[in-house]
Amino acid sequence: MGLLDRIEKRVSLEDPSVSFNDPRIWDQWDFGGPSSSGAKVNARSAHKVGAFYAGVRFISETVASLPIRLYRRTAEGRELVTDDPRVSVWRDLPNPQMSAYTLREVLQGHMVAWGNAYIEVVRDGEGRIREAWPLLPDRTVREFKDGRVSYVTEISPGHKVRLPDDAVVHIPGFGYDGRNGYSLLTMASEALGLSIAAETHAGKFFANGLRPSGILTAPAVLNPQTRKKLKESVEEQAGLSNTQRMLLLEGGITFQQMGMPPGDAQFLEQRQFSVREIARFLNLPPHVLRDLDNATFSNIEQQSLELVIYSLTPWFRRWEDALKKDMLLEHERSTLFWKIDARGLLRGDSEARMNYFQGRFNTGSMTPNEIRLIEDENPLPGGDKLFVHSAVVPIDQAGQMSATNQVRDVQPGDPLVLDVWQRLCRGEVRELNRLVSRGGSVDDYYAGPFIAFAERTLAPLGGDVSALVGKYAYDARQQLQDLTPEQVSLVLESWTDRAEVWSA
Repeated sequence: MGLLDRIEKRVSLEDPSVSFNDPRIWDQWDFGGPSSSGAKVNARSAHKVGAFYAGVRFISETVASLPIRLYRRTAEGRELVTDDPRVSVWRDLPNPQMSAYTLREVLQGHMVAWGNAYIEVVRDGEGRIREAWPLLPDRTVREFKDGRVSYVTEISPGHKVRLPDDAVVHIPGFGYDGRNGYSLLTMASEALGLSIAAETHAGKFFANGLRPSGILTAPAVLNPQTRKKLKESVEEQAGLSNTQRMLLLEGGITFQQMGMPPGDAQFLEQRQFSVREIARFLNLPPHVLRDLDNATFSNIEQQSLELVIYSLTPWFRRWEDALKKDMLLEHERSTLFWKIDARGLLRGDSEARMNYFQGRFNTGSMTPNEIRLIEDENPLPGGDKLFVHSAVVPIDQAGQMSATNQVRDVQPGDPLVLDVWQRLCRGEVRELNRLVSRGGSVDDYYAGPFIAFAERTLAPLGGDVSALVGKYAYDARQQLQDLTPEQVSLVLESWTDRAEVWSA
């Protein structure tokens, strides 16, 4: 039973009418203060800012959705550990009230917003962790006294509990002392305060049903009765649902339309700037926070890769190092290690993945079952062997075979021949289209990248294919020579027909 679970019962006994989860308890802690904009910044007000909430949620949900695994180092590399009870803490059920995903999502949110995540752990008689419970980061403090580390958590105003170092797993965020992370709510208080002030102004802006969008001009002073009727008539038609209706004016009264004041236009720009400023503090690209003003979709795969490398990987390392320090015994750290599997985030489109897996499989660096594991598919019998491309034989038998036996005896008309040439032409057309769209040189492509690609693709035909590749490249350059990019694109529409000619 965790500390928070015990506190639930204690508070309920003191005041049975107030549950531990009642917001009135947490309202007693109102940390924060006014920013330069005049807006008060605390956890509640900050999370009402759309950009901040979206960023914290994105990081928390993404990190929590990835599997975290325990590995053992072996002479051959590493092996997955599945029978250790500590694995179930992060994979299955960390405590009776939370799923593993929920716990990690909560803790990651604590790290992002408050700079620290504190986890109370319950150990068995051998010192292994069996349960994990989150502690509230804004009410927990790490203390170092008399050479010992302990954690003090405030469970109600004025009532504190001290926990020993081995009862808490602490994952700090960025900080200069190496012991405590900086609270983003504090570091970004000015940016958040500006956003809160802008949101407040926006609410007041749209709360005015009859915003002065124009001026009514009368030829003479109106008497009170006429002024009252005119006001009632205009207000009746001033609602949002009457935006496109005509406004009828009598008695010589004219209407002069006004545009948006420059101050209001700057207000809209300020709201956009606030999103980007918050994105900087969260170390996220603006498009993740749905700011697509300057976004392009031609390089979305590269943007996703950079997001994982520069924004999320530091969080992965914090998790891995903290669990190594606090969830492994001292003698286990040399052989066991934790690893967050982020390969799912690095997937490209289906064609790019297929080319990657094909290259790894053909070079004997990845087994079929390893590929199926990444694609979330069940393993196949015999799929744990490595193969080389030529004769597709187990890699441990390739050196025992003669050169003639390693190459299949391919005859004209064999379906393999046409299949190989079709794969060559498809890949060639794909790269040429990309090249032409970027204004690249066709000659440079056939003199460089194409040679390696073609020799690798034609390898199943056997023998020395370099001369055949050179002849094919020369013929291709001759056909595409002196053509404009538009003409090249037209020629490539029927380019795959060359496969039947060259396979004959």
